[in-house]
Amino acid sequence: MILLTGGIFAQDNTIANCDSQKLDRLYEESMQAINSKNYDSAISKSLEIIKGAEKANCYKYLHDAYRTLSVSHIDLRDTVPAKLYANKALSYAELAKNDTLLVSAYNNLATFYTYNKKDYSKAMILYEKSLKIASGIKDGQFLNGALNLAELYKMMGKYKEIPKYLNIAEGSLNEFNIQFDDPRIYLDMEWGDYYYHEDQKKLALKHYDQAFKRVEEDSLRRLAIEFYERYAERLKEENDYQKAYEVQKKLLAYEIEATRIENNKSLLSSKARADREELKRQQNEAKLHEQLADQRLKRKNTEGILLGILLVLLLIFMGYFFMSTRSRKSLIISLRRNNIALKRAKEEAERSSAAKARFFSTLSHEMRTPLYGVTGIVSLLENSPSFNSNREELSSLKFSANHLLDIINDLLDISKLDNETFELQNRPFNLRNLIKEIVNSLDQYAIDQRSLIHLEVSPSVPNYLIGDSRRLSQVLLNILSNSMKFTKNGDIWIKIDSTKLESGPYTINFSIEDNGMGMDEKSQSVIFNEFSQLDSESYDPDRMGTGLGLPIVKKILEKMKSTIHLESEKDSGTHFEFNIDFEEATLLDVIDFSSSQKSKSQKNKEYNISGSSFLIVDDNKINRMVTSKILKERGAKTGEAASGEEAIEKIKLNKYDLILMDINMPGMNGFETTQALREQHIKVPIIALTAADASYMEKMVKTHGMNGAIIKPYSMEEFMRVISQHLPSDTKTISI
Repeated sequence: MILLTGGIFAQDNTIANCDSQKLDRLYEESMQAINSKNYDSAISKSLEIIKGAEKANCYKYLHDAYRTLSVSHIDLRDTVPAKLYANKALSYAELAKNDTLLVSAYNNLATFYTYNKKDYSKAMILYEKSLKIASGIKDGQFLNGALNLAELYKMMGKYKEIPKYLNIAEGSLNEFNIQFDDPRIYLDMEWGDYYYHEDQKKLALKHYDQAFKRVEEDSLRRLAIEFYERYAERLKEENDYQKAYEVQKKLLAYEIEATRIENNKSLLSSKARADREELKRQQNEAKLHEQLADQRLKRKNTEGILLGILLVLLLIFMGYFFMSTRSRKSLIISLRRNNIALKRAKEEAERSSAAKARFFSTLSHEMRTPLYGVTGIVSLLENSPSFNSNREELSSLKFSANHLLDIINDLLDISKLDNETFELQNRPFNLRNLIKEIVNSLDQYAIDQRSLIHLEVSPSVPNYLIGDSRRLSQVLLNILSNSMKFTKNGDIWIKIDSTKLESGPYTINFSIEDNGMGMDEKSQSVIFNEFSQLDSESYDPDRMGTGLGLPIVKKILEKMKSTIHLESEKDSGTHFEFNIDFEEATLLDVIDFSSSQKSKSQKNKEYNISGSSFLIVDDNKINRMVTSKILKERGAKTGEAASGEEAIEKIKLNKYDLILMDINMPGMNGFETTQALREQHIKVPIIALTAADASYMEKMVKTHGMNGAIIKPYSMEEFMRVISQHLPSDTKTISI
């Protein structure tokens, strides 16, 4: 947010020798051209000023022209000539011996040294010179140098120096200098950043809000794009989500408008140049034909006349060549503009992608946390003898909860489906059992829809196949859920058949057909696009979903080297069909896999935590209850803390073998609590028990003094394995 000094400056002692009226007009036209982003015109006018001012050594106008050239090339992202012209502007300001010009020149040249940390000291020297001279002039101008020094100290992280210069800048405010680019906006933004760093959040937000109001009053799109994203983030940190949403919405509107204006200008400019060039070409061509006709009529004239005609034609050709060269330069400048527009569009796309990733990450955490309570309570009920009669219902509930977890993971993995890093997990599985579990999990849904599911599995289909059963389950559940959503009081048929290939594997054909509402051709063309939904005017709003189910189906099947086929007609039902090649699992494959699963289950039973003492740190009461009950049923002793501060106090008074630490807590989060404990030389193993993304936790655990992580919701085997790894071998309570 470094400011360039603008305005019209006092005249030097050589003005009398200049055509000042003409040069003033050219300078005003060049500044207007910059404001309208017509840099061709701005550069052309500046060169005219230089040509007229050099003859009479008009240093003031030479300074103005080179400064305008510098600003134009900065906006065109061409910094090398921009810096060269800034140096030239400074040299003529020194020759003019004009303090106002020197303030501008020092200030503008210093800007180039802020692009590189190594040059900050050079920038500071120049800003100090500018401020010293400007302070001595006392002409009522706003002290940009002070504001720029405050910004530079912020970039260097030296916040203690900032108030001094902001107060100097603020003291120079008056009605004269509050005109177009309101300095108060920059001051409020800088004060906001300073107070936010000093943890004076209310003062910071007050200044941010003042800056926001003034930006909106003046419709300053450039400042809005620079400032609003930072402002919205600060509001979210203070839990003012309504205001943050308003600011984000304004930011998005400004960015869209900026992109649209830039693109429209580029297109219109390119088209206008092309039209002018074509017109000139046609005019030259017509003129050439006319002269050739005259030549034929005068062919019998003297050689001198013929030579004259040839000379005229040569001049016309040279003129055409000159115009073509200028046109090519113009097209190069247009290309630069288009490249700038493309770069901005790319940055916008990257911001959108980052926002999408943040949304999925937040959604994942918010859904995993309550899901942990569901799966934990189901696990406890499964082990309770009083629920023996409800085993089937609990099994279906657990299957559905696990599938919901799979969908949450798919929200995070959906971007991975588009690249080569995504891998399928091929293991033996029983296809008949898998499809029965899927159908059973949808029984209640079918009852609610008053629909019947008909399952037909051909005897030719092998019992055991090798493949990714979780992804296949996800494909079938998404298709079936879609069919049931649009089939009330109807029927759904699932048919599975197989064909043995000569090369060895089986081609398994999956067919899902319903007699529901069906869809028209328009809906069929978009239904596999991400976040697409059927026309809400034609369909019941209760049937609307996330718009991710069928796009995920398509991407997973592409990874399985398959394609989904869709046939549908409005009011006549829908038919989905696809084929997947699977290897048949041998008896040895099944035995090995079953043995490994049994071994894991046996290991779970062998884990001994009886007599161990645990501290459960979590702000969610249900989560603490579930974890505590799991541990107590296995003979362990537990303590609970609802915050990081409470955990620190309990650890001072009690002895624990292991601490289970939630991450997202009000006040001190899990990472801060762990660091505080490690600073007190407490060596008790600390395991993160969190719903955060696994890849994120893997990095953070190592750098914050934790011993491991368990991602909620978890399997009981994983939970017991991780905590047993970090308990003392004798399972006795150890001293802190």
